Amino acid sequence: MRLVNHLHILHLFCAMLSGLVTWAQSDIEGLVVETYYVSDANDATDTDGGSLITGSVTYRVFLDLAPGVKLRGFYANVNHPFVISSTTGFFNNEDRGEPYGFDIPSNRIDENTVALDSWLSFGKSSTEHWAVEKLADTDGSLVGGASSDGGSEAIPGGILVHQAPEAGIPLTQSDGLIAYSGQAQTNVIQTGDLLSTVFGEVNSPGPFSSTSFAFLNDGVLGQTTDNKILIAQLTTTGELSFSINVRLIREDGTPISYVADGTLLEPGEAVSSYLTYPPQCGCTDPDYLEYNAAAGCDDGSCSTIVILGCNDPSACNYDPAVNLNVQELCCILPDNCVGLDVDLICPGAVSITEQIEEALSIYPNPTAGALHIASLPEGQSLRRITVYTLSGQIIHEEALPEAGPTGTYTLHLKGMDTGSYILRLSGEAMEYHQPILFVH
Repeated sequence: MRLVNHLHILHLFCAMLSGLVTWAQSDIEGLVVETYYVSDANDATDTDGGSLITGSVTYRVFLDLAPGVKLRGFYANVNHPFVISSTTGFFNNEDRGEPYGFDIPSNRIDENTVALDSWLSFGKSSTEHWAVEKLADTDGSLVGGASSDGGSEAIPGGILVHQAPEAGIPLTQSDGLIAYSGQAQTNVIQTGDLLSTVFGEVNSPGPFSSTSFAFLNDGVLGQTTDNKILIAQLTTTGELSFSINVRLIREDGTPISYVADGTLLEPGEAVSSYLTYPPQCGCTDPDYLEYNAAAGCDDGSCSTIVILGCNDPSACNYDPAVNLNVQELCCILPDNCVGLDVDLICPGAVSITEQIEEALSIYPNPTAGALHIASLPEGQSLRRITVYTLSGQIIHEEALPEAGPTGTYTLHLKGMDTGSYILRLSGEAMEYHQPILFVH
């Protein structure tokens, strides 16, 4: 990002820097979609929990929050739907499964395929277990293989033993479950559309899609220092996608909501690129005009560096190179310099402008084509004449001889639409702007 004209205005520059710091300090630091397990034919033979199709993939979704930020829950409204979808639907264990991970009895987590049930949660994967990534689990495994009651003579070695490379550490070594000694989930409230319609006790084609849904609690922190909280476990043979919205509580108690879609934000809402999966790629660098706050990955589309400054043609410090106008940087003479130091921004402009206004004659205005410029103050030389639209587009420009015109100079304007424009007169020691009206 570039700031033109070398503005030595300390308080303004500091304000801009504080804005950049705000961009960098997100309440949501990332999203982890872990491939937890890939089922095989042995898993499919166990029918106690229903039909688990060979090749089903179990994903775990962790929300990575900034230190001290609590997860309050999820919600949807007409502007920001909450959608969790798969091209083939989700597996729901019909024996001990639940729509909420924290409701699965801890003494049932090792039964048949309960450990692969689909659900949403606030960090817990059973009544007494907190969920962590398998790489962070150091206390062994409660599920899979001989520890599972799915083991039998018909299924030598048990179930949940498949060692698919894409799933990383086998479940028989690490199951992503750690003991949870905290209080039970408190004050859980669900309103609107019910999760059980998709994540209940029967396999559902899905998706879960709602514009009137809320699933909230008092607010939870992660049980590890990285403050990662499991929000969903989803088992499917299809392509997973979701677009979700979350409510958080900052460390100081301030509530904040984050949505996946940056349009139509309501008070208290902000957009996060981490709430859409698969991530939508775009320009992720805020120093470029193409920046997209909803982009979760960079696709190389950043091309136009942001140039902050004033591109208001009526300002004495107008700069046509500016592509992001900051009106607070525009010094519009004679008396609208918004608190900026005129001598610094437009050296000598006030006295020169007053002299020009007293002496200069520009006529006729309105004009149908010819515009006469006469009576410049003594010592002032006209070097360049520019006509802009009100949006800053140059439609006419003339460079004059170094000595400038003597007497009256006639500017011939052609091909302009009827309307208002800005006439800019420039010289070595002068800068003057005046509105003109062109008529046919």
